[in-house]
Amino acid sequence: VRMLFALHMIDKPASLELRQRLRPAHRAHLDLIADRLAIAGPLLDEGGAMAGSLIVAEFADRAAVEDWLANEPFTVGGLYARVDIRPFRNVYPQRAGFAEV
Repeated sequence: VRMLFALHMIDKPASLELRQRLRPAHRAHLDLIADRLAIAGPLLDEGGAMAGSLIVAEFADRAAVEDWLANEPFTVGGLYARVDIRPFRNVYPQRAGFAEV
């Protein structure tokens, strides 16, 4: 049985160039779990620049989340200053925030 996990990750200061460089590999790694993603996208600073990541996806357990995250390019590349992983229960249908096309 899979459950949802929320991954809240904050970039190290002044790391936008690193994020941009690693972004194609990061997106490819997200494709590995595309069928299990509830939501994924960059967190923004007050000026609208990317400053972190938010991912909510189904995993078997926390160990599976940590295994996936250990190979994630932003993690491997040292982008994140802080990572918080929490089990998540979606109790309200999504009505806003659909992916930009």
